[in-house]
Amino acid sequence: MMSRFKLIGLFLFLLVAIGYWIFAGSKKYPLPTESYYINDYADALLMSTRSTIARESERLYNFSQDYELPGTQIVFTTFLVDNVNEISEYDKTEIYREWGIGNNDMGFLLIMFFTQEGDNLSLVGTKWEPGYRMEQFLPPSRVNSILENSIYSDEYIDSLDMAVANCLYRILEVVYVNVYGQLNFNFDMDMYYDYMINYDRDEFYDTKPMSMFSYLFSENAFIFDQVFFFLPAALFVTVGGFGIFKAGGGRSGGLGGFKRR
Repeated sequence: MMSRFKLIGLFLFLLVAIGYWIFAGSKKYPLPTESYYINDYADALLMSTRSTIARESERLYNFSQDYELPGTQIVFTTFLVDNVNEISEYDKTEIYREWGIGNNDMGFLLIMFFTQEGDNLSLVGTKWEPGYRMEQFLPPSRVNSILENSIYSDEYIDSLDMAVANCLYRILEVVYVNVYGQLNFNFDMDMYYDYMINYDRDEFYDTKPMSMFSYLFSENAFIFDQVFFFLPAALFVTVGGFGIFKAGGGRSGGLGGFKRR
């Protein structure tokens, strides 16, 4: 007859297996990449641009920790689609929530959609999603203005990376100035151009989603996902211990938008 200890072990194993099945089945979209802040699934951006988004977003997140509204996260993502109609299959609110963007509802997700013809990528649309608290700082009218003056500006029609960097810095300007009162924030795109063309950092920002376990160990994972996976193991090892899990953010009300090229 199987011992009680083995029965408990089997039960916990089954819980983990069921948790994996539920977790995998509940994720309609790919997990974010290891860098989290830049998810260039379309492989559309230069490494210098990916680096800039990752470093500036991480800097903002760390900076915000000392203020009344901490945990601000700006996340950029690209997807490759077959045609413009396919964009409707991507639910920006659901992606925002699955990825747990922004603690204290202070997140912002920008998605860029590309089609490919031969070796050429063409931007065909954008979607964005702010967290509940971020909505007051980045409403649709302001985001549209930012996009018109960056990603959709004729000034950058021949340089997607300059356009995306300009978009990032305009968003950062709004957040630093209006959320955190940093009136001295400024940026110089001529200096950024020099940085971009002379970029020689030994960095690599992957275009593949992070693994399930990397996601579960990240601070942006939902507490439900973490508990369902790790609690059985913790119970097995500590015989009753519960561990400590940090919840991710991810609440948004769908007050985003969609814009076509």
